[in-house]
Amino acid sequence: MKKYFICQTDVYKSYIFLPEDWYGVLRHISSWAFNIGGVFSKAQNDTSLTKSIIGPNQMFINIVVTPLKQDEPEPPMEDTNKYYEGFAYRQHLFEESTCKIKILSKDQFTAKYYRTSPTGAQLIKKYCLYIERLEYLITAILANVSRGEGRPDDAEVSKKEIIYDNIVKSFILERK
Repeated sequence: MKKYFICQTDVYKSYIFLPEDWYGVLRHISSWAFNIGGVFSKAQNDTSLTKSIIGPNQMFINIVVTPLKQDEPEPPMEDTNKYYEGFAYRQHLFEESTCKIKILSKDQFTAKYYRTSPTGAQLIKKYCLYIERLEYLITAILANVSRGEGRPDDAEVSKKEIIYDNIVKSFILERK
């Protein structure tokens, strides 16, 4: 596994670790580094940063990092679950399951759902992490299904889900 930079604040840098076979693909993608403390110190505090990571075998991760508003507490897991249920309904997503994943000794929210398109559907896993007043929304593609194909292969989905879970569980903060 290789250390991969996500973002930094005035106090921390955040990283995940990617499997070795992801890193060859990444060398061809230009990486970026932002100081979130500087970017997010503006009055509106509505700025988000996005990072997309392409892996092998049609694997893909999208990370959106957004600061919480100054007076906004981290939402409890129940509130995140309720918000997601409403989001899934409004976006016409077909929910598979929701659960928890432990990141930095804290339970965080995850959900699996299908998103349909004119050509088929995608089975997606969403991770919602609240760490040091930042929200990390991580979206991972578990399967692409063409119209008329039926459900994706459970063994392949399970294999990808384990890889994604391990990547997300590898999340670390380093003090600057």
